[in-house]
Amino acid sequence: MSKLNRQTVINLLLKQRNSIVDQAIKKQQDIPYYGDSDAPLIWHNEYNARNSLRLNKAGLYELKTMFKTYVIPLKQGFQVKNVHIKYLERELNYPYYLDNKQLILFNGKDSLDIKLQDGDLDKWARARYIDENYQEPPSLPEEKF
Repeated sequence: MSKLNRQTVINLLLKQRNSIVDQAIKKQQDIPYYGDSDAPLIWHNEYNARNSLRLNKAGLYELKTMFKTYVIPLKQGFQVKNVHIKYLERELNYPYYLDNKQLILFNGKDSLDIKLQDGDLDKWARARYIDENYQEPPSLPEEKF
């Protein structure tokens, strides 16, 4: 599965918005107002992290209408750290929303992967760190009998 990029997500969102507007016109209902329809501001860090798929609250609410969501509640007292963001960005193929209370994913495979660690993002990130930094032990000298 290839990783989505920001432009693909924006294009999907704009298509969804256009279909909602078309349906409202056909049913003679009020047309929803989306503000800046050319470039919706749905990303957590809009300008600094150009390839990040982390959503802000507005992006979460908009993408909830397009994708199935998988909510992973985080343990009491959880604090988002850079290591969590680093490995989420590297491993996840779809956008995600993360705050100190919950992680919301839009892909079942990603959700399953984190739920295998009991939904503990610290354990999940630690496992990724170990996988990344694991080195083969040195080979033992051959024993002669």
